[in-house]
Amino acid sequence: MKWLEIRNYEKKFRPLTFFIGGRGIGKTYSSIQYLIERGDLFLYLRNTQIQIEESCSLMGNPFSSYNRDHDRNIKLVPEKKHFLIVDEVENDVDDEKPVQKLVGYAAALSTFENLRGVDLSEVRYVLFDEFIEKRTLAFNQFDSFSHMYETVSRNRELLGEPPLICFMLSNSQSLFNPILQGYGIVRQIETMIVNGQDTHTDQDYFICLCKDQEVSQKKQNTALYRLSRNSHIYRENIENDFVNDDFSGIQNVKLTEYSPLCCYDDIFIYKHKSQPIYHVTWTSGTCQKFGPEERSLFLRTFGVNLRMLIPLNRVTFSDASIKHKLETEVLKI
Repeated sequence: MKWLEIRNYEKKFRPLTFFIGGRGIGKTYSSIQYLIERGDLFLYLRNTQIQIEESCSLMGNPFSSYNRDHDRNIKLVPEKKHFLIVDEVENDVDDEKPVQKLVGYAAALSTFENLRGVDLSEVRYVLFDEFIEKRTLAFNQFDSFSHMYETVSRNRELLGEPPLICFMLSNSQSLFNPILQGYGIVRQIETMIVNGQDTHTDQDYFICLCKDQEVSQKKQNTALYRLSRNSHIYRENIENDFVNDDFSGIQNVKLTEYSPLCCYDDIFIYKHKSQPIYHVTWTSGTCQKFGPEERSLFLRTFGVNLRMLIPLNRVTFSDASIKHKLETEVLKI
């Protein structure tokens, strides 16, 4: 069976290298294999301290499958506020402890602030596993990730060294992840989905949506997915759909048939010239403008009406990003 192979995309690696796809297709395994075979020190990253501590357990060890297939004993070992990744080899000398070879480091993004002063200049790669989560994290993921990248990367690019490469791995749980939003990548992924595009390469990031993987096609006929074929679990794990996101109301319209009504921050709201319908877009127009500090005034003037009209399907949106921002950040529906 053909699994996802990270190494096949090696020439496309960028500082942010995203692999977003179904469960169990080989994202983590092939990343681990690639990094270990390269021999460079790397940082294994999870969102929370609980997740990284679970990775220290026998059951939660992310290297278990690789160890079994390659007769290795790679594991996480606690050291103060972070963890070492070591390859443990039996000592030839009787009664001596096993020899531990350093493979890399591991840490939780939520507590990485405590490691700002450490020297990780030898780290060439970061493996951020399951960076997308459905739940709202108790910390600012985008800010913490940016601080982590700065701490690990330091000034290597200014000194003529290649940039730090982060493998960003996840299932397609939600498109509106703080890191994807913070770096302005959500709209690019939307465009890829609409156009049926699997990969996109930019100067500083690479995206692979990992669709149509052979292993996913094979899993369709297993007991679990035969039973759940019409469920959101099937769509997320097999079809790689962002099932937890609301894409209703996303529509292209002839903006010439609309007049600009108002603007909140960078969100422009247009009203149809002859019908009681509205369109929300990033395209600017001459109209009354409200800044974030005027949110209360905007809500009283226009927001109450929009809250009533959206469930009635009388408001359309140019893309999912602007819909998400208006509904969750501004209107807080």
